[in-house]
Amino acid sequence: MARWKAFGAEARATFSARIGELIDHDNGAAERDRRVVTSLPDALVLATTALFLICSTLAIFGWFTLWAVIPIFVVSLVALRWLMPIAMPLASSGAVTAGIAVVGAAVWAAVQLPFASEYFVAIRDPGIYLLSGAAIANTGGSPLDVSAAHALAAQFPELAERPGAFAVSDDLTVRTQGNIGLPSLIAIGYILGGTVGATWVNVFLGAVGLLAVYGLARRLVGGAWALAPMAALALSMPYIYLSRTTYTEILTLLVMCAGAVWLISGFARHRSIDFIVAGVFTGSAALTRIDGALGIAGALLGFVFVLIGVGRTRADAGVGRAALQFALPTIALLGLGTLDLVLNMPRYLSDQLANSRPLWAGTAVFALALVILSLSPLGRKPLEFVAAHKPIAIGAAATLGLLLVGWVSRPFWLEMHEISKGPYQNAVEGLQLRDGLPIDPSRSYDEYSLWWYGWYFGWPLLLIAAVGLCLWLYWAISRKRAAHIVILATVAVSALLYLTFIKITPDQIWAFRRVLPVITPAILVGFAIGLRLLAGFGKWGRIAAGAVGLVTSLSILSTWGQIFFEVEGSDQGQEIAAICEASDGADVIALVGPGAPANFALTLPSVCDTQTVTIWEPGALDWAELASAADGRVAVVSFDDGAVPWSVAPRTATATSEVHFWQRHLLETPRTTTLSVRSVFVGFLNSDGTVTPAAG
Repeated sequence: MARWKAFGAEARATFSARIGELIDHDNGAAERDRRVVTSLPDALVLATTALFLICSTLAIFGWFTLWAVIPIFVVSLVALRWLMPIAMPLASSGAVTAGIAVVGAAVWAAVQLPFASEYFVAIRDPGIYLLSGAAIANTGGSPLDVSAAHALAAQFPELAERPGAFAVSDDLTVRTQGNIGLPSLIAIGYILGGTVGATWVNVFLGAVGLLAVYGLARRLVGGAWALAPMAALALSMPYIYLSRTTYTEILTLLVMCAGAVWLISGFARHRSIDFIVAGVFTGSAALTRIDGALGIAGALLGFVFVLIGVGRTRADAGVGRAALQFALPTIALLGLGTLDLVLNMPRYLSDQLANSRPLWAGTAVFALALVILSLSPLGRKPLEFVAAHKPIAIGAAATLGLLLVGWVSRPFWLEMHEISKGPYQNAVEGLQLRDGLPIDPSRSYDEYSLWWYGWYFGWPLLLIAAVGLCLWLYWAISRKRAAHIVILATVAVSALLYLTFIKITPDQIWAFRRVLPVITPAILVGFAIGLRLLAGFGKWGRIAAGAVGLVTSLSILSTWGQIFFEVEGSDQGQEIAAICEASDGADVIALVGPGAPANFALTLPSVCDTQTVTIWEPGALDWAELASAADGRVAVVSFDDGAVPWSVAPRTATATSEVHFWQRHLLETPRTTTLSVRSVFVGFLNSDGTVTPAAG
């Protein structure tokens, strides 16, 4: 009997031990799952930014192909796990909110994809970037070769090889404008999904941008509160519009927020690779936009403040080394972005030199100051006068508060007149006439810059954000948070320029893009800080915070109406796809210029990858002689079927499009769209000078 009792006791002990192992295993698996989910927003941001850097670098030198991108990206994914920022606490609530953020971003993208812009005509920046992406997909680089079109056009006074407003360079290429960063990613969309895939790219970038904002916010206010700025941005008209349409500012926002996240990580664990990655991300803004140097200058200035002692603790003794680790890759990427413009967009660079020189000079001064201070004793020990952080913090926060009051009050006491160039004055005057505003073409409306946030996000958000920003600045200085000093200096430099002088045609929603990449995330994080502070005042504070959140949500949603469901540039994607399909096999496309959309002569060679000439006088042209002179088959594209000598009348148009564009305003948000209906006809030129309609 005793033997059986001993056996039973041993069995119970073994069973209990086994159950304990299973429980420990389950707890370990749960912890791993939480770690994966919690880190997923940062991982997606890191992978997306790596893909962007790979595509940009290859495209700058004309080496872009999918077969080069894929293996490099796969190899980089293996290395990226070592570049992740410091892990967030593994509380279950953190994993839940991170999961909500990722799922929310995915759902947001799925909702936006059907309404992705089809801006396939280069009348504004989105069309230019979309077509540049097509050119990269077809050629591996940005310049568009028009040598064969030039040779043909030189034989006929009625022809031109110039694609609309874009000049032909001496090397017989066409170079548009802007950096190659976003177009290189759009090229992947073209290769994988044609015109539809190209329009989806910026929507996906917008989803990752939301995660970047969430990743930054949760390091200040925690995971749950970080959902507030992410949600406000996700629902807002500016972010949705600029994500649906191929604007570079979405990508700039993504990399700047990513740089801030890795910077916080670097100061938290004093790891060199974090500062290097933060520098790479911040510097890569120069690959997205020519004014990306503005954010770079702000970050370098922030490090200068830290080096002299603002926000430093004893644990930051190695800040001189950290500053150099951040600055060197930042400056290197700024150099790469400038090289991109020198190689691929020299005319655009020349046109922008007047604005770029002061920006580059300021960046150089801050970089030089950073290097000198880093290598001096200040790199190890700050100045004594900044030891009293509290008075500095109070003064800085008060100054910021006064500045915000000044900005928001400007419409009551100031009129800005910064529009000087003729074309921009014409645009402003036309909008003033249509909206019934006083006619003054020089009006730039810069004084309304902070009001835009009231229009799009609601005045309660702006008020709470103002309080939160002042508290953020006070806390960063008084509690000696060096990373946040750098982040806020970056925001300050951008805000001092773009909230004072918007430097762009002031129509909405176009003008908001100036303040989106750097200023808007900071304002929304400030809103989260203020909201969390309000909720800390007991029961009534939580009720007030909930009420503010509800009012803010309703304010943001109230800007929408039927316009939410309108596609900017609708039907233009299927239009150009139909033209390319109908003209397949042609060696040359002859576009009948009269009646065609502006700059459509750039759309055809970019997307269809076919040499294109424009016929400006179809009635005077000897069509038979054109057929004889052309080296190969000629497809004729016309938006006026009466301008073409058809062999038989076309039974139907190749494509008929109903093209909507959001209506622009100066002092209100978009509410309606314009509509134009057009039909395009494609045929092939015969040796006798007649044109046979394309099949289908």
